Amino acid sequence: MKQNQNVRQNRQGRPNQYNNQKRTGKGRHNNNRPQQPNTANRQIDSRGPGGIQRGNAKQLYEKYKLMARERRATDRLESESLSQHADHYYRIYAEFAATEAASQLAQEQAQKLAQEQKQAQEQAQEQAQKQAQKQKQEQEQPKEQVQTEIQAAVTQEASPELPQDSAK
Repeated sequence: MKQNQNVRQNRQGRPNQYNNQKRTGKGRHNNNRPQQPNTANRQIDSRGPGGIQRGNAKQLYEKYKLMARERRATDRLESESLSQHADHYYRIYAEFAATEAASQLAQEQAQKLAQEQKQAQEQAQEQAQKQAQKQKQEQEQPKEQVQTEIQAAVTQEASPELPQDSAK
């Protein structure tokens, strides 16, 4: 009897286990389908009072605005409904445009920051090279001074000064 309960429990699933993974093909969620990005160029199917329309947000705005103008003279209610649909797609397009503008601005700022960092790095390298050259020159200067002093001493020893005749 206990064994039958275990079999039944395995089929039904135990608590805290992922039973949703076993149900393939059921439900509204399909993770295998690629998702379209939310951009202004994304294709949208609209089921409005003018019938099924397809296009991106800007195109749908233009279509509904045009249909609303055409129907204004004949049917005011349908014209208002079409105007509301046009307004909806205008807001969607404005949101997409604002998001794209913000992302483009962020990308430009990131590029500018990268250029500034690169310039700062190049300047730091130039300063380091100048510092190294300066140190090298400072190290070579004492050697040159010692060598010139040695040469001066050697030349003095090689050509002794003639004694001055002060007695004459």
